[in-house]
Amino acid sequence: MAHMDTQTEAELKAVFYAFASFGSSQDCVEMEGKNFNKLAKDTKLLAKCLTTTDVDIIFAQVKVKGARKITWPEFVQALDYIAAKKGCAMDEVVCAVLKSNGPQDNGTKAEACRFHDDKVGGSHLAIIVSLK
Repeated sequence: MAHMDTQTEAELKAVFYAFASFGSSQDCVEMEGKNFNKLAKDTKLLAKCLTTTDVDIIFAQVKVKGARKITWPEFVQALDYIAAKKGCAMDEVVCAVLKSNGPQDNGTKAEACRFHDDKVGGSHLAIIVSLK
């Protein structure tokens, strides 16, 4: 894409920084390959014509040799490569990324377990009572 309007660019940058910082305790301005892959999965850009391997190859093509992360301009270039690989317009890829509203935390949440979640119980209760 040759030119984005200011609002679209600002929204896309916000999504870029959200994915770049995902899984890190600090705000990041560069994106790692694992986060770029997560972006492709969460935004549903992956298809038969665009696999995770393709996403890794695109990431390697746009990053500076020897670097482990991509910057904002490299990210925009990578989106252009994704559009070319999928055979669609860059605007469609940008729209898909913007619809995502940032990374999705797909972790599992444990169910309550009466044997584990009790504060104190069973034989532990007898020991604590006898100590008093």
